Amino acid sequence: MASLGLGYPELEKINPAIIMTSITPFGQTGPYAQYKVTDIVLMGMGGLMRHFGDPDRAPVRFSQPQTFVVGGMFAVESSIMAHYYRQATGQGQHVDVSCREAIILTNLFYSESWEMVRYNYQRQGVYWARARPAPLGSLVSQHIYPCKDGFVAGYIHGGAQAGLVQSSRALTEWANSLGYALEIKDYEWTRLDLGTVPQAELSRLQGALGAFLLTRTKAEIMEKALEKGLFMIPVNLAKEVIESPQFKATEFFVQVEYPELGQVITYPGFSVKMSGLSYRVQRRAPLIGEHNEEVYVGELGFSREELARLKASSII
Repeated sequence: MASLGLGYPELEKINPAIIMTSITPFGQTGPYAQYKVTDIVLMGMGGLMRHFGDPDRAPVRFSQPQTFVVGGMFAVESSIMAHYYRQATGQGQHVDVSCREAIILTNLFYSESWEMVRYNYQRQGVYWARARPAPLGSLVSQHIYPCKDGFVAGYIHGGAQAGLVQSSRALTEWANSLGYALEIKDYEWTRLDLGTVPQAELSRLQGALGAFLLTRTKAEIMEKALEKGLFMIPVNLAKEVIESPQFKATEFFVQVEYPELGQVITYPGFSVKMSGLSYRVQRRAPLIGEHNEEVYVGELGFSREELARLKASSII
């Protein structure tokens, strides 16, 4: 923006109340300020990527772009704060958002655990680690369980959390009724304190119920979760998401015709419904160059001859 004469110092002279928010990989100053990056670079440099993946393998990138989303979230919050300040003082300001610094803030509990108990969080795959001081050390808990036709996510815990106690007890009773997990039939879930429980005991409990979940389908577990209040939910595939009866009921996914392809493609709709506004996908995605004449001739004022020359020269 500064290279175009539209940096904050220039804009502030025109309007002292203006708020300008800049979202960049590394911020406006420093040796990395002009570096260009992709999401995977910022995830690595921000320390987030080291926490994803299996413990015995190299780190992996989170499956969806995160860093600019997190940076955008900080930008929204900071811009609202700047607006509040402007309402109070009449003065605008420049909001400088560094996506790398924003992503580091999502890792704060990792550095806190090191500072407090000298525990260095590692990749845990389908598990989750809890930092605890010596001599107990960290506690590793499973949160993703294989089942008969895929995976479910859930908690098998207890202690002072009544909901988790009820869930784990109900899951145990369900397993027992079918002849599974009988070795933990009378376990008192209220005494399962994650701050003090030995790793071997938690692994025994989760292993017994995990073996039972392996005999059930996602649909069976979901049905029982609704019936008994289990803290379990299916890990859906893309096909299962699109075919979800809930999404069909709310008409979230919509069908868009592509006459050129002779087919209909499923699009996601809009996640918000408004009583005074009917949302729909306006049209299919444009073909390459489909709107060139509208843009170059209609909007930019090129002649059709100029447009033809640009096409002939492979400029557009």
